[in-house]
Amino acid sequence: MTKIFVQNVGSYVCSNVAKALAKKPEVDEEEEEGEGTPGVEVIGTLKPGDLKPRWVSRVIDSTPQAMRAAFIECEMTVIDCFGDMEAAETMLAEVTQAGELEDEKVLIGLSSVVTWTRTSPDADEPEKPLTEEEYKRRRPHANFKDLLALEKLVTKAKRPGLRTHVVAAGLTYG
Repeated sequence: MTKIFVQNVGSYVCSNVAKALAKKPEVDEEEEEGEGTPGVEVIGTLKPGDLKPRWVSRVIDSTPQAMRAAFIECEMTVIDCFGDMEAAETMLAEVTQAGELEDEKVLIGLSSVVTWTRTSPDADEPEKPLTEEEYKRRRPHANFKDLLALEKLVTKAKRPGLRTHVVAAGLTYG
């Protein structure tokens, strides 16, 4: 069974990410009964007062030790850089202290497009959209410099056995 750790699983964005990840893949018709793809177990942390979504299997304490144990236990870890920067920083500190990894892991930092707000378009082609390849030249608004720094910490956490990604899906509402 695949295990995924989602930090701050009670927030709007992380709850929906956890819901999408928790959906069990459908069994291929050509596969024999009983040989389907195993399910997904979602483990998460909650802020005080948040309710556990029904698609989350288990909630752990938000202590650094518990988060490090969850990171080591799970194949994928999703951290909420935009919604809870302090907890994301704590999680990243635990990821770096986890030492050498026995199994392949993926770390995903959920962020926002606000880290691109002051990035200038190409002077020769002002209508040309910004692309992922231009991430090194992005400039955030002064209010979001800490978020950009946190995104950089996510990418710098990459090492043998750990792939890192930062996902900024746009402006969220709901």
